[in-house]
Amino acid sequence: MSTFKNVQLLLFLLSLSNLALAERGLRGPSVLQSANPEVCSLESERIRRSVQLDSNCVYEQEFVIDDPDVVLDCNGATLRPMDGFAVNIKRNADRAVVRNCYMDGYKGVAVRVRKVRDGESDDDVRERSPEGVIIENVHISLSEGVGVHILPHTVGVTVRNSILINNSSSGVYMSPYGKNHQIINNLIEGNGHTKPDGFPRLGWYRREGIAIDASSEHYIADNDINDNAFGGIFLYKNCWEHADEEPNSRPRTDHARANIIERNYFRDQPFGIWIAARQSRDLGSMGCGDPTPYQNPIAVQNVFHPLYANYPSANAELYLLSLNFASVWPDFAEDNQIIDNTFQNINRGGVRVEDDGTEIVGNLFIGNFDYIFVGAPFRARLAGQPILNTVITDNSYGETSESMFQSHLALIPDEHQGTVLEDNFRACPTESGGFARHGAFDTPVSETSDPCDVRQRICE
Repeated sequence: MSTFKNVQLLLFLLSLSNLALAERGLRGPSVLQSANPEVCSLESERIRRSVQLDSNCVYEQEFVIDDPDVVLDCNGATLRPMDGFAVNIKRNADRAVVRNCYMDGYKGVAVRVRKVRDGESDDDVRERSPEGVIIENVHISLSEGVGVHILPHTVGVTVRNSILINNSSSGVYMSPYGKNHQIINNLIEGNGHTKPDGFPRLGWYRREGIAIDASSEHYIADNDINDNAFGGIFLYKNCWEHADEEPNSRPRTDHARANIIERNYFRDQPFGIWIAARQSRDLGSMGCGDPTPYQNPIAVQNVFHPLYANYPSANAELYLLSLNFASVWPDFAEDNQIIDNTFQNINRGGVRVEDDGTEIVGNLFIGNFDYIFVGAPFRARLAGQPILNTVITDNSYGETSESMFQSHLALIPDEHQGTVLEDNFRACPTESGGFARHGAFDTPVSETSDPCDVRQRICE
């Protein structure tokens, strides 16, 4: 083929790529990945000034950023480290930017600050975190661990406009004591299905798209979070796993609290969002160092409400793996807001709530599944602490049967108190075959009227 025709073909493929990027919100690198890259290297793995890589290269080294105002623009290059992270952002890297990278294999991106020293508080260490770190328009796949690993005590990391797919563990993991991270407009898909050795993860060991572990006040918005092994976003406080095996580890004292999760699209996975995802999990094999009020192991059949058998979101059959016994520890994820998200074709539960103060407002549930589960069997029945003050208001649902919103809820008797349930209505079908939230229209309706008929006339 002539050089001219090669250039024409490249421009055509680039136009298709740009169109696809525009349709999905400009996610991923803005430069095509080379089909036949050459192996290249930089003289130093530490990047001290801004650099643009060669788009026709694959770099098999770890890049370290530990200086302020450094921009690493991969320009479509592939990073495939032989060891360590593809990009390791350290505590002096204020305002570091990483963009336009394809990261393929081994590990993705890490953002870190040094460990706590004797006499230091968590706030002391957070003050040393790199400020204003941005990871944007990257494509991270096939990591042996997490796609983007935001390590303990980091503050204000932004991950945006990126594609995080098919990684062994979570697409994004927000470690303990972190605050104010922003995860915006990403595709987070197919994560947590396999171990690093390629064998499938099973049962409790499947992973989620985004993990929020004992960190708080994050903003997660406008992402597509699909087909992850266990669910979309799990919020929890690690029970100080493997405390005896890791003598340098510290217990988590912060909670996964006060996070805002809005305008995300969850589809084709067991759960959408799980608040306090380890409240009722069997942790007997995790070597937890935290204290527990429970007399482990516990015979599950003596604790579970009979209704659990009716709800897929109860996940009750997983306890069969431990012969109907479980060892449990308290989990903490309070005061989180779940606003204006869409949940479609979820296998088990759209939102599962196992801690206090959750607000579930303005969401759209499409399909026939358990939209919301509220309850925690061990906490409520053995510790006398039902789930408090869940607010479920102004949500919409679209499905073909004549069932009411309440019939898609798993509100477990005696396991919750102060739950507010009001103004949740059927969504209206649109001409395109989708559904419109009832809040998209202004005419007030009652649960006994037909909101779709009223609102469709307004739309016309």
